[in-house]
Amino acid sequence: MEKDLEETLEDLEDDIDESYTLTKNSIIWTEVNQISRSYTKQEKKMKSKFKLDEQVWLNQGRLSLLRARHQIVQQLLEEPQRLLRRAVRCENLYGDLLRRLLLQGLLRLLEPSVVVVARRRDTQLVVGALGRVRGQYRAATGADVQLSLRRGIYLPDDAIGGAVLFASSGLVYTDLTLSSRLANVVNYMLPQIRSELFEAWNLRRHQDTRESTPQIASVMQLLVQNDSSESELDDWR
Repeated sequence: MEKDLEETLEDLEDDIDESYTLTKNSIIWTEVNQISRSYTKQEKKMKSKFKLDEQVWLNQGRLSLLRARHQIVQQLLEEPQRLLRRAVRCENLYGDLLRRLLLQGLLRLLEPSVVVVARRRDTQLVVGALGRVRGQYRAATGADVQLSLRRGIYLPDDAIGGAVLFASSGLVYTDLTLSSRLANVVNYMLPQIRSELFEAWNLRRHQDTRESTPQIASVMQLLVQNDSSESELDDWR
C-alpha cells in the first residue's frame, strides 16, 4: 500500500514538474514573442521616423543650397547693372545706344506716328536724336514717321535708361529700356551661368568685370544685338 502511494506521489510530482515546465516555457515564449513584437514595432517606428527626418533634412539642405545659389547669382547680376549705370554717364556712348534703340523700336512698330517716353534727364539726348533716327528709318523703309517725345510723362528716375515707344493709338508699344534688355540677356544666359557656377567645377573661376570703357561698350553692344537694328536694316534693304 505504501509502495503504491509512493508511486502515485512520484507520478503526481512528475506531472506537476512537467506541467510547471510547460507552463513556464509557455509564459517565457509568450513574453519573448511580446517583447519581440514590441521591439519590431518600435524598430519600424524608429526607421519610419528616421526616414521622415532624413527627408526633412534633405529638403532643408536643398532649400538652403537653392537660396545660396540664388544669392550668388543675384550678386553676379548686380555687376552688369552697375556697368550699365556707369555707361549711361558717358553721353557719347549712351547717346549712340539710345539712337540705335529708337531706330530698332521704329522698325519693330512700323507705325506712321510714334511717341517716345524716356527719362526726364534724357530729354535733350532724345530730342537731339529724333531727326537722325527719323532719317535712318526713312532710308531703311522708304516711309516717313512722325516721331515725338512725350512731355509730362517720364520713365522713373531710378530707371537705368532707354525708352518705351508707343504707337499713336497707345495700344501698341515696345519696351526698349535697358532694364528690360538686361533682363532678356540674363534670361538667355542664366542656364549657362548656373552651369558654369554649380555644375562644372573647373569653370567656377570668373573674370573680374571691373574694367573700363572697352568692356562697358561690349556690354552695351550685347544689349542692342538682340534683334539688332543693323540686321533689320539689312532685311529691309
